[in-house]
Amino acid sequence: MMIMMTSVQRKLLKYIGVPLFYLSTLVLFIRLTFPYETLKGRLIAQFNATQKDKRLEIDELSGSGLFGIEAEGLRLIQYQDQKPTSDQKVAPPLHLGLERAAVSVSPLSLLFGKTVVSFDADAGGGEIEG
Repeated sequence: MMIMMTSVQRKLLKYIGVPLFYLSTLVLFIRLTFPYETLKGRLIAQFNATQKDKRLEIDELSGSGLFGIEAEGLRLIQYQDQKPTSDQKVAPPLHLGLERAAVSVSPLSLLFGKTVVSFDADAGGGEIEG
């Protein structure tokens, strides 16, 4: 069965359909092959280099949706600055942990000059959204 197309339909397919197909496959394959392990290492190294008394740890970093990232096993460890006297013990470090955190940006808002970011996280049996 052959589908008959008018010349206008062929022009629309040529000038709109083909670029739309190209862009959708480009976005799909960028999303599938994004180097999340490299990004995770860079985030951890950059944070730890700028913070002298804090350390960031991330178990796993992956994609979330089409324009977001999701991290699992986030831990922020803050070491105490106190110097113990002879009768005091060294204070243990403070731990802040998140089981899961996801952040995504709205690409449509960027076209209009705004930055809209949404996030959600699971921590301590509860959920944070914004």
